[in-house]
Amino acid sequence: MISRIIIVDAAVRDAYGHFAIYTEGLYLAALERGFAVRCAVSRACDNVADRFGGEKILNFPAWGNASLARFTYAGNWVNCGVVASEGYARLQDFDLTPNDLLLVHSIQPHELFGLGVWYKSVPQNLRPRMSIGLHTDAEMYAGDEDRDLVNILYAKSLSIFKEFVESGSVELNSTNDRLSEYMTGLAGCRVRTAPLIVPTDDFPHRTIKTSCTTKRFLYSGSSSEKGINTIYELCLLLRSNPLHNTQLIVHISQKNVAQQFEQAIGKVSGVEIISGSLSRKDYANLFVSADAILLPYALAAYARRASGMLSEALSLGIPAIVTPDTPMSDELINNGLPGRILTSVTPHAVRVAMNELSLDFDIRSRIANNNKYYFAEKLTANRYLSEVISSFKSK
Repeated sequence: MISRIIIVDAAVRDAYGHFAIYTEGLYLAALERGFAVRCAVSRACDNVADRFGGEKILNFPAWGNASLARFTYAGNWVNCGVVASEGYARLQDFDLTPNDLLLVHSIQPHELFGLGVWYKSVPQNLRPRMSIGLHTDAEMYAGDEDRDLVNILYAKSLSIFKEFVESGSVELNSTNDRLSEYMTGLAGCRVRTAPLIVPTDDFPHRTIKTSCTTKRFLYSGSSSEKGINTIYELCLLLRSNPLHNTQLIVHISQKNVAQQFEQAIGKVSGVEIISGSLSRKDYANLFVSADAILLPYALAAYARRASGMLSEALSLGIPAIVTPDTPMSDELINNGLPGRILTSVTPHAVRVAMNELSLDFDIRSRIANNNKYYFAEKLTANRYLSEVISSFKSK
């Protein structure tokens, strides 16, 4: 049974280019299916894994850019493959098991060889399943004098993978019928024609910038000792360890309590105090304008109106950070609404949850801002992931 998916992206040349976008599509598609997800990315793309909030492997030396590899290793593609295998060996930092599925996409000849060398060295009781997407334009990176070497690498790689393909632990995929047929014939190792794995020029290449929009977190509650104390300690933590591009809005209806609170925390960058009773319209606007709601204690600590606004915010898809004793936590779990359920209510735990949601917002905002391009990428990733999972389940 597949319980965890590890996305291996060795070919990312541009941290915000289409390979990175496709990786994000795979990541989101896997999360939506309930899998634990990890990323291993090339050093050109460390920040992609950062944005996902998952583990990452730094300086993953798989030499995705073949021209760079040729320059560095004077045309010796086999040496490039050996370097790639050393890079792939770092995947074992993830404590691999047969319940893991590696998704390796846009892989070139020397990387395929290196991947095979590494995969064969993994003990059978630890060997994960793997789906490999072949880069259909691999030969364009090689001059005419290198084509024989490319074919030799393909043949060597396929001979390594043949037993694993036959046993069902590995799938080789190409988006090109002719390449699938050619490589199947090259070493008798089946290469299937899969859905589009690498985006084509049907969609214009564009550089995606990380969202710098400030994320607004709202705490609006009574002056109950529990809730206010947690938010007070959170403000002190944010003063010494701030979150980038994040604003915490604290609404306290009692003006005297709000004044005492503000005096106690002093000036904290990114924290805004709002005091006093608000009209229903202003109260609704306050909730709806937030990117996320902080609810570190049960709804009993909230006024009835705040409870209703929270429910409405959740129905609009605005995430909340809650504790298991909050009635709304059931709604979060059962309806798959975005948010975080805290197992411990400490300022540090709240800050971590805020940071994780900020990373989610970055991904979602880029999807919204680049809707057409992202939509195509996400469809591609969803289709590919569905096929791969169905294929492995049938074995």
